[in-house]
Formats: sequence, structure tokens, C-alpha cells
Amino acid sequence: MAGPRVRPHVELGEAKMVQIKQSRRSLAFLAAALSGVGLLTGCAQRSTSTQLAPATFTALQEGPGEDYVIGPLDTLLIFVWRNPDLSVRTQVRPDGRITTPLITDLPAVGKTPTMLAQDMKLALSEYIRDPLVSVTVEGFAGTFGQQVRIVGSAARPAAIPYRANLTLLDAMIAVGGLSEFAAGNRARLIRMDRTTMAHGLEVRSPFLDTEMIGLATQLPDALRLQAGQGKWILKTATQAILPQHVRQRPKLGFVPPLRGWFRGPLADIAIGLSHARCVQETGWFNATWIEDIACAHITGKADWSRALWQLWIFSLWFDQHLGLNSAHRQNTGHLVAH
Repeated sequence: MAGPRVRPHVELGEAKMVQIKQSRRSLAFLAAALSGVGLLTGCAQRSTSTQLAPATFTALQEGPGEDYVIGPLDTLLIFVWRNPDLSVRTQVRPDGRITTPLITDLPAVGKTPTMLAQDMKLALSEYIRDPLVSVTVEGFAGTFGQQVRIVGSAARPAAIPYRANLTLLDAMIAVGGLSEFAAGNRARLIRMDRTTMAHGLEVRSPFLDTEMIGLATQLPDALRLQAGQGKWILKTATQAILPQHVRQRPKLGFVPPLRGWFRGPLADIAIGLSHARCVQETGWFNATWIEDIACAHITGKADWSRALWQLWIFSLWFDQHLGLNSAHRQNTGHLVAH
């Protein structure tokens, strides 16, 4: 029969005893932590609540947005220093022009307030020496490209002007939130430009929604076409939120604001096109005519933005590919002449 087990006696130093005590404390802390996790897990498994934890708040980094571009129906305060008879408050017409004392049908849409003030300064220079003009936007509608359109089951579907640091919550507050029939938990926020334009695609939202496509395929022909008018059902459905001139206007392409560019940041380029190498060295263009249309465009007397843009792009191409040396240009001119 085996005798009682005798534990061997081991002499431990003081440092070793401290290490063992610390290890025991660590194990006890770990066990308590694991048991706490188990309790929390058990509570979570027994809970039948589907409510999610509140979302964490992330502060926005506020900052100024892009320069404001004047749009149709904007209200402008035009101030001409020391000329109260020329200082007026006016609204941009639906065609994008304004009329003020001494100035008629001046294009305003697509320009910043600073650009419009410069155009008015040039126009008033015919009557006043060195006029000082400032333009202030008081009522904001914005261009169509600067509007946020909220459609569907909102309390008041509308198009609101975009402002710097606008959030989805701000937009929904502006239209009164969701209607009583809205399924808010199934709402979708669709950002298409970043993904579609990167691949050269053009899409229409919300017309890609599967439920809307299914409904459209079941519509009778009588609702799709009325007296030769296309998109009849769409125009009828938007009567309450879109004005007549918007619903009935012809289709417009997505083009850059060339008119405003060549009256603002690209004005110097427009003036300098008459001295471009492709104009001076080839004889293909009339330098005087180019200078005249550039001046007429900058002063707002006419819109030559498309011709100026094409000439500028051609001059850049010419300098890169044909403006290498005189022999190359002479050969090119010979080929073009024949």
C-alpha cells in the first residue's frame, strides 16, 4: 500500500514569489473578464429586442464650398457706387438674363457674382468712367446642376439649392421628412456620378429602381404617348413640383460652363488666341476676327464660347503635334492647301 504523497519542499526566492503572485492576479482577472463576456453573451442570446445601438457621431469638417454660380430665378442686389439710379434689385429671368438701367438682356446664369459684376462694369463703362459694381445674391435658387431633387414619399417633394456641407438629414428636414406612407427603413441613397462617369456611363435615377421598371413594363401604350407627346406620364406626374418651362423644355446635354469660363478665369486665354502659333504661323485663321469675337464674348455682347473653346483646343493640339519646327509646319500647310 502506497504511503501518503509528500510534497517536495522547494525553496523559492523573494523575487520568484512576487512573480507567482502577479501571475495569479492576472489569471484571476482574465477569468473574471471571460465570465463577464459569457454573461453578456447570454443576455444577448436571451434578448428578443431588435433595436440597434445608436450610431456614433462624427463631426463634420466645416469649410467653404465652391464658388456660387447664379441660376434662374435668383434674386440679385446690384450696387453701383455713387450711382443710386443704376443700383437695383432684380430677379434672373427663366432664360438666364437680367435687365438693369442702361443694360438689357445681360446673361447672368452660369456666372459667379464676381464674374457678373465684371461684365456689368464693362457694359457700364460706355456711360460711366471707372464704375464700381458689386453683385450680391439675396434669394437663392441655383442652377439646375446645383440643386438637390428629392422625390418619392417625402412630405413635400421638391428641388432645393445645394449649400456647402449639406447632409442628407438637412435635405430631408427641408422637405418635411418622410410621408406617412414612406418605408423609411427601405430608403436608399444613390450616388451615381462617381461610379458611372468613371466608366463613361450615363444613368437615370430613380428610373433604375427594379419596382419602377416593373411598373413601367406594365403600363398601357395610352399612358406612354399622348397626342404625339413623349414622356407624357412623367410630365403629368411632376406637375406639382416642376414649373412648366422645366417640364416642356427640350433635352439639354451635359456641357461645361464655357460661357462663364471665357468671361472669367479663361478671359486672358480668349484674348490671347489671336496671337496663338496656329493663327500667326499658318494663315488658316483671321486673327482680327478672333480678337473681335473674344472681345464681344467677354463684354457679354454675344456668346462665342463654343468657337473660342474649339480654337483653344486646336491651338493646344497644334503646339504639341504640329508646332515642332518650320519645315514640319510648311509641309503640313502644303498638305492642307491641297
